[in-house]
Amino acid sequence: MTARVTSYEIKISAEHLALLIEMWVRAGFVYPHGIRDISIIRLALEDLIQRGRIDVVRHFVERSHRELNSEVTDALFRMTSALPQGYDGRAFTEKHDPDAEFSLFEGQDNADTLIVVFTGQVHRFNYPLPLVHGLLETTGCPILYLKDKSKSVFLEGIGDAPSVADLTGRIRETMTRLNCRRTLVLGSSSGSFAALHYAHDIGASHLICLAGPTCIEPDDQRPPIQRLRQILERLNLDADAVDPRLKHSGCRVRYYYGEANARDSSYARHLAASGFAETIALGGHENHVVLDALCAMGIFQTDLATAVAGKDFPDIADYPALSPAHRRGE
Repeated sequence: MTARVTSYEIKISAEHLALLIEMWVRAGFVYPHGIRDISIIRLALEDLIQRGRIDVVRHFVERSHRELNSEVTDALFRMTSALPQGYDGRAFTEKHDPDAEFSLFEGQDNADTLIVVFTGQVHRFNYPLPLVHGLLETTGCPILYLKDKSKSVFLEGIGDAPSVADLTGRIRETMTRLNCRRTLVLGSSSGSFAALHYAHDIGASHLICLAGPTCIEPDDQRPPIQRLRQILERLNLDADAVDPRLKHSGCRVRYYYGEANARDSSYARHLAASGFAETIALGGHENHVVLDALCAMGIFQTDLATAVAGKDFPDIADYPALSPAHRRGE
């Protein structure tokens, strides 16, 4: 008699999963069919993060990231090192509905800044939200996470706010209800396009973009971009996300990107031509994802605190690791 198992499920605690993947590391384990252990470890760590077990992930990468010699675990080490020691991601996952397109986490009673996060195509802010929330909640501000389930870069609104005007109105209503005087807008990857598009109408005081498109380039034939181009044409919207009204609104705008990433560098040059935004390159950085590098230098945390306080961003000259060639308007 021959039996064939087509699928199975193993339930394992977070602590045992971390122990198991550490054993894989030390044994130099390789799965059949050429799947390297780091591929499996990445999925396992992702699962732990989505469960909110940031404590277990932190403990694992602190012990193992040097031995693994992988950018995946090095980046997670940088991210978890930036989090407050007592941060418990389970408190986030208990409240957060991953299927919700509009997720509000209310802050302290005296907070006067609403943080609005336009996530990217896979509903992250460079990293999974259970990880990123540990950085944002340190401000004590209410945080509004927006997810683009329709893959329209928020240009068709979301959920029960099915247009740009509807979503803008709902964000403003949230701001009024919470008695917030300021709005800090964050965007990553495709969410940067939306953040630039919405910032003026939301009344943003500060805008931080982590790479991503600032316009739709004519020669970009990637399927998601072609679909976005069709949406823009159907809605009669400009393929340029840079809103010239921001120049006179007083909104402080920063755009971070990897200097060695050709596409993001092109997007940065387009934004810099507006004359109102700082486009800031991470020297030698090729990855589209930049948050871990910014956190390792303390830059994102400083920008976050500055924006929440309603002040101007600090001078980039204070950060020698960043490219000196990119200053306001260049």
